[in-house]
Amino acid sequence: MIFISSDSALVILPDMIHYGMTKTAQRSISGGLAGPTKSTNVIVNSVLTGSTRSEGIEDFLKSVSSNPDAPAEEIEAEFFEKERPTSLIQRMIKPEEIAALVPNSL
Repeated sequence: MIFISSDSALVILPDMIHYGMTKTAQRSISGGLAGPTKSTNVIVNSVLTGSTRSEGIEDFLKSVSSNPDAPAEEIEAEFFEKERPTSLIQRMIKPEEIAALVPNSL
């Protein structure tokens, strides 16, 4: 069982408290389920992603940018500099990168 969570479970941003709460809950559930499934064939884990490129993200990034007409790379760099300075990779994660971390559990 894999939970896709977020680094917002660890670093709750003031503008994302509601989101951080849900991701903290996912992390807690994963940790809570991992114990009872010890020594079974069930593995419980959480993948804590960072900011992820998804549908609508470019509009959001433009909405918080000081120059919405700047090239996408500049807008993204400004976002991480101003809004997510604690991000370790300082870029949007691609969904394919997350998928590569999660084994096929079907």
